Parts: sequence; structure tokens; C-alpha cells
Amino acid sequence: MRKTKIEAGLSQFKTVFQRILEDDASQVIDEAILELDSSKKEYDEKKRRTDNPKLVPKPWGYTVYPQKPLRFRTSEVIKGFPMSIDIYCVIRWEKEGEMPVNQQIHLRVWSKELDYVIRPEWDADQIIERISSQYGRVMLRCHFDLANPKQEGPKYHLQFGGEAQSDEVWWLPGIVDLPRINFPPMDLILIGQLIAANFYKEEYERIRNEIEWIGTVRESQKIFLKDYYQLCLTEINSDNILLDRLWNSWQKY
Repeated sequence: MRKTKIEAGLSQFKTVFQRILEDDASQVIDEAILELDSSKKEYDEKKRRTDNPKLVPKPWGYTVYPQKPLRFRTSEVIKGFPMSIDIYCVIRWEKEGEMPVNQQIHLRVWSKELDYVIRPEWDADQIIERISSQYGRVMLRCHFDLANPKQEGPKYHLQFGGEAQSDEVWWLPGIVDLPRINFPPMDLILIGQLIAANFYKEEYERIRNEIEWIGTVRESQKIFLKDYYQLCLTEINSDNILLDRLWNSWQKY
């Protein structure tokens, strides 16, 4: 994906989702765009200096940090159970026009509804105090990843659980990160669309018909989804075992 397209997509994300994003989200996206620009300039500059494969510069892209995630406004999609959704991610490229070499997108669902997030028979007083005084407790966390070269599981996958941040007060241990479920490659645009459609249904009805947003989503679909689903269709039509083809250590996708 070209750097100009990525930057345009992030800017469009900020504009279109303004009504469902927290007030500091604009700054978070602006910082991601600045990192995208600076990392690409650094990559290009170092690439011009050397042809030595041992001196290949670090991939370029953007980060949304867990210490300052991209937060959405409270969702009331489930009556009586207000939820807050946020994202942090790392997405990196080496060559423009190609897929990322690093894709880690974490989605968390928080709640401060004490009847649901506190377990008096299990939680210590210090835990209850932390939950009450901060953003709440993470009720659900999942991530959309590109597998490491030797990692077992589908190359592109969805996981629940995994390593939690210190402020999440997460119920499950970090070692619980299976199963890895085959899932198409994603970017911030496609994840944002998924969140809006699930948690902000009325607002998404407006967003989904905006011409600029449709163009942005189409661009991400072409880059991230077209080849993936074409591969799936080809394997199914060839009577091959699709999961084996998508499994990281058994395929070349």
C-alpha cells in the first residue's frame, strides 16, 4: 500500500469517525501520521545509501501505543451495559504496493458497570479500588495479527486473550492465547469499520453511505482482502484443504 494512500486513509478515519471517537483520538491519529511520514523518510534515506542486505533499514509505518490508545466513545448497543472500545496497533511496510511485514492490531472492550466487572468473591479490595478509579476493566480483548515466521497457526489470524497491559485488570492469564482463528489481513480502516458496525449501529448507517468513506474502504479492501479471498476461493475450487493452505508453516501466502 502506498504511503500517500495510508495517510489519506488515516485522515479520513479521523474525519468520518469524529462523532464516535473520544476527544483525544484526533491527536492519536495525527501522531500516527507523523510517525508514518518520518519513518518512511528515514527508510528511503537509508535505502538510498546502501545496497548491503545487512544494513536494511527498519520497516516504516505507524503505531498507536497501548499507553495512549485510540478510544471510541461509550457504546450503549447492549442496553444497561455501557462499553468503551479502544485500539492500539503496530503496522509496518517495507515496499510500497505490497502487504505489511508487521500487522498487530489489538481491540479491547472496557466497562465500568460494577455489577458486571467486579467479582466480590474473587477480587481483592485493591483490585476493586483500581477498577472503580480508572477507566474500568477489560471485559474482552482480541487481536488481529500477522504471524511471526515460525509461529504456529494461520498466517493471518484472530486471537482472544494474550498478554494484557497493566491497567486492564484482565481476568485470564497471558498464556491463554489460543486458538488462533484464520482471519483476513486487516488495517485500521477495516477494524474501524468493524467496530462501528458492531457497536455504533445508528452512526454507522450514516457513515457507510458517505462517498469519501466508501472510497477509503474500497482501497483497503483491494489491498488487504482481494488476494486473500481469491486464494480462499481458488483452494476451495481446487478441492484443497483451505486451513492447511492458510497455516503459517505450511503455505506461501
